[in-house]
Parts: sequence; structure tokens; C-alpha cells
Amino acid sequence: MMDHAAPLATAPAPARVSLRSPVVWVALAFSTFQLAMAAFHPLSSQVIRALHVGFVLWLIFIVYPPLKGRGGARERLGLALGWALGLAGIATGLYQWVFEADLT
Repeated sequence: MMDHAAPLATAPAPARVSLRSPVVWVALAFSTFQLAMAAFHPLSSQVIRALHVGFVLWLIFIVYPPLKGRGGARERLGLALGWALGLAGIATGLYQWVFEADLT
């Protein structure tokens, strides 16, 4: 016989995402980039791939910054390093775009 008095397990509530979060804005920029590239294909596939990898690196490094969870100055340094590495990924993709003719 089933015991109806036992509480039912409930799923955890989804985390609220703030529009102030830089992750949201980077993800929206990445999605917009992907849609524009799929719809219009204005760049060569080599440049699109380089920019895609740049966006992925940017997202990874801001979501999982180096030294995360260390606390204090180390965590702030890790956050800054994560942003620097992520933006370096985007810069590499932009470099590929600007100097495409010289690189191929």
C-alpha cells in the first residue's frame, strides 16, 4: 500500500538569470553572430570558424574563469585572466578576418 503522507520530491527551481550578467550578453552576441552567418554567409568559412571558436573561448573563460573559488584577490585575478583569455580568442578570430588574404 502507498503512503500518501510522504512528501513528493520536487525539482529544484531554475536559477534566475539577470540581464546584467555579461554571460547573457556574450551569449546573445554569439547567437546573433551564428544566425547572421547562417542566413547571409558574408564571410569565408575559415573566418566564420575562427570567430566561432573565439566566441566559444570567450564564453568558456567567463563562465569558468581560472582560479574560480579561490576567494579574494586570486579569484579576482582569475576573473580578469578569464576575460583577457576570452577576449584574446575573439581577437584571434578578428585577426583572421582582417588578414585573411595574407594568411591564405
